[in-house]
Parts: sequence; C-alpha cells; structure tokens
Amino acid sequence: GTIGGTSYGVNRKVKLVAVKVLDADGSGTLESVIDGMQWVLKNVTALGLQNKAVVSMSLGAGKSTAINNAVAALTAGGVTVVVAAGNESEDAANSSPASAPSAITVGAIDVDNSMAWFSNFGTIVDVFAPGVDVVSAWPSSTNDATESLSGTSMATPHVAGLAAYYI
Repeated sequence: GTIGGTSYGVNRKVKLVAVKVLDADGSGTLESVIDGMQWVLKNVTALGLQNKAVVSMSLGAGKSTAINNAVAALTAGGVTVVVAAGNESEDAANSSPASAPSAITVGAIDVDNSMAWFSNFGTIVDVFAPGVDVVSAWPSSTNDATESLSGTSMATPHVAGLAAYYI
C-alpha cells in the first residue's frame, strides 16, 4: 500500500492493522464505520498506544454527526485520524468524516502541484498530497503487482504514513 510496505510506501517501518468496515464492493453502513472506529479506540486504549496510533480512512458519505463524533472520540483517545476529502469537486465540509474538525482532512494534487480536478476543497481541508496516478501495491497471486490509481483515497495514505513516521 501507500502507507507502508516492503516495496512501496511512505513509512516502511509502520505496523499496519487492517480494520474492515466496508464490503468487497466498497459499500457499507455508517454503523460499520463507527464500529470500526470504536474497535480501534478500544484496542489502542487496551494496548496503551495512545499518541502512537494513526487511523487512515479513505472513505466518505454525507455529513454525519455520528461519524464526526466517532472521529472526535478517537482523537480525544490519542489516535491521529487522517481522512480523505472526497472526489466530488465540492466543499469537503459537506461530507463525513472529511468534515470532522479533529481529523486531518486530505485533498489531492496532481504532478504539477495543482489541486486535482476531482478533489474536494474548502477550509476544512488541512493538506493536499499526491493523488493522481499514484502507483501502489495491488493484491495479486504473486504479491508483486502494482496499480496506478487516482483520488483523495490515494492522497490520504501519504499523509497517514508521514504522521505515523513522526509519532
């Protein structure tokens, strides 16, 4: 992946823990996302990893107080939360978890350091990172496949990997 890995990634020393909150098609419920965030908080607390954990969420939906409150609970519990701004070319304040004030909200830039045409924007966006034609590891039977992808979902792991490096 882009956060970390043996061949690709911003932070190759990071310990990754996948928390599945969406199905294979990328669909899910707000409840499943909140359940995933609560699972992280419970485990970070139980393991004493406050201020040593980063959550990266490359997902989004309409603005949700429940999602934003779950993000606030994570950050209050010592978890850095990095989220995608979204790919609708609109104000990120209209979606969650991008609109969560305590999250680090990430938009996408292209190779020319310009905001990507699809990236959400607005005052809630904290930082922009590479999000166009990002080469990343890709699941395959040989474990060495890559794919070039675009979106704020590709920009977000850059920032999450960097955040994990510095904590």
